[in-house]
Amino acid sequence: MKYLPGLGKIVEESLEMVSLANTLFVSCDSQKTLSTHPYTEKFISQNGHKLIIEKLLSIAIKMRFLDDQCQLLNEYDRKNSGKVSTQKVEVGLREAFNKIIHSESIEIFSRPTKVTVSREYGDSSEPGLRIPEGVYKSHSIFIEAKGVKGGAEWTFNTELFHLSNEIFRVISHFKPDA
Repeated sequence: MKYLPGLGKIVEESLEMVSLANTLFVSCDSQKTLSTHPYTEKFISQNGHKLIIEKLLSIAIKMRFLDDQCQLLNEYDRKNSGKVSTQKVEVGLREAFNKIIHSESIEIFSRPTKVTVSREYGDSSEPGLRIPEGVYKSHSIFIEAKGVKGGAEWTFNTELFHLSNEIFRVISHFKPDA
């Protein structure tokens, strides 16, 4: 029997990951909206990084397995899921997942940023999903994974919400065989 991880679970874990990251870095750290809930803030602060990394690893493993079984990324992967220091180019989801899975360390951090949306990435064939071109204020949450391959050190960097958006975009095209 051929087993495929449920897309619903990947979506659920991805939503949990971005929600937790937003709560930890934006609500707790940046906007201090949980200041009046000290126990909630304390437990999110103490456990948030670990939980985000665990979700990230789980998603990466499941998506790679799904890709190995169904070639999910062949048609829908774009080379915009992050950068690897040794390649100095953008990589697609498959390589991003490889780096996350094979990393020796993963760090998550955030900072206020501005996001520029161009026609290249703002267009969508689905109604309601087109992002108007422009510059948007944002609070970006970054993932930095480090490791060694063939004696050479590498660093993979990506933005968490962008990576999640790419995961959701690919999943929305997936039609499992009946």
